[in-house]
Amino acid sequence: ILVESFHGSNISDSSLALVREILKTYPGKYKIYYGSIDKKLHQKFIDDIGLDVELVDVNSYYYTKILATSEYLINNSSFPVYFVKRDEQKYIQTWHGTPLKTLGKDMRLGIESMYNVQHNFLQADYITFPNDFTRDVMMDCYNLNPLYTGKVIMAGYPRNEIFFDAQSGRDLKKKLGLEGKTVYGYMPTWRGAIGDISKDANKQMTEYLKEIDTKLTENEVLYVNLHPIAVKDVDFSTFKNIRKFPENLETYDFLNCTDCLITDYSSVFYDYAVTRKKCVLFTYDEEDYFADRGVYKPISELPFPQVKTVDELLQEIRSEKNYDDTAEKDDGSCEYYILGCTDKTAKNYDENAEKDDDSCEYYIFGCMDKDAINYNETAEKDDGSCEFYKYGCTDSEAINYDAMAEKDDNSCKYQKAVEKTSEEDPSGILPVLTIGGIGAGIYYYKKKKK
Repeated sequence: ILVESFHGSNISDSSLALVREILKTYPGKYKIYYGSIDKKLHQKFIDDIGLDVELVDVNSYYYTKILATSEYLINNSSFPVYFVKRDEQKYIQTWHGTPLKTLGKDMRLGIESMYNVQHNFLQADYITFPNDFTRDVMMDCYNLNPLYTGKVIMAGYPRNEIFFDAQSGRDLKKKLGLEGKTVYGYMPTWRGAIGDISKDANKQMTEYLKEIDTKLTENEVLYVNLHPIAVKDVDFSTFKNIRKFPENLETYDFLNCTDCLITDYSSVFYDYAVTRKKCVLFTYDEEDYFADRGVYKPISELPFPQVKTVDELLQEIRSEKNYDDTAEKDDGSCEYYILGCTDKTAKNYDENAEKDDDSCEYYIFGCMDKDAINYNETAEKDDGSCEFYKYGCTDSEAINYDAMAEKDDNSCKYQKAVEKTSEEDPSGILPVLTIGGIGAGIYYYKKKKK
């Protein structure tokens, strides 16, 4: 069996889910190969998850041999353009998502990628679809209706089975040491044309991540799953509360342990909805994004809340889920918490707030007396902590020197020398001790020699 996910860029999706089930149900019966563009990286991953398969480089001659001789073929995207299925081979095509964005002939840009996808679909013996909507769109946008001779299987996506195992998610959260924390998963779609990542868009998203990181609390953590090319431009070591999706876990296995999903135009929200957990659409570049690409269903018609700014995003992900995943049309019954600061000691306390939104701002307390030793110019409210210098005469030569004084107050007083003539010594100079300018009557005479 040859299995491939996203042209060998990772080991994931329904392809991986089927391999796991085959190994579990038919242990030792099949030799399974998995296409890869990075065998070293993917070998570590399959070792971590205990997957008994052999990796094969999709750019090697060995891969072409395996592709031509394997009895069973499984792919969630497409095999190379040179692939032609032999009659004795069985090809299972799972695809990889319920389409929101236009595909195939409906695309405004990238329609040239249609030919190989159609080429693969037409050779598949089985195509699996999760719902009627996906089947109808895919069969039409790739012109399969008049041409496809295989069998369509309406069986849901194998990758979504994990979302029905809530206990597995709780166990994983505990294993990762995330108990007591609110875990958000962010899975933005790629920006740009097929096979190309928009550098400007990626830079903009990075700036948003920086802002989000500064506003998350110590009890919140955001895990981000970026396109393999886009992730190279983000230095996660600079973040305090943001991390990459764990590399040793399958994407949906980890997503199952999160408390809320943040995405934008990725159809992952269709899959995550089966968990009945909250999903928020962070559509900050909606106008620019859809200028290059259309959709089959306006996102305004989706039940998930949509936000444009970081503050709106934080407010929404911290709020309880208040929408019905199964609703087809809004009936105006949505109810919302009044968010605000609920701490009465805060200067922006809101007595009407029903749920705290981490917006509380507090006074800076300190000494506000400018004459104090510990005056704090940033203080907004005096806390009675002011300390003052002890003033007095600090000159030890002065007659009123104060050994306890910390700062001189110009009060020092000194002895004053005056001239006085005596009968014993008419020319003698007699020092007179004066206090406060009044003579004390103490004189010193020099005795005249006979």
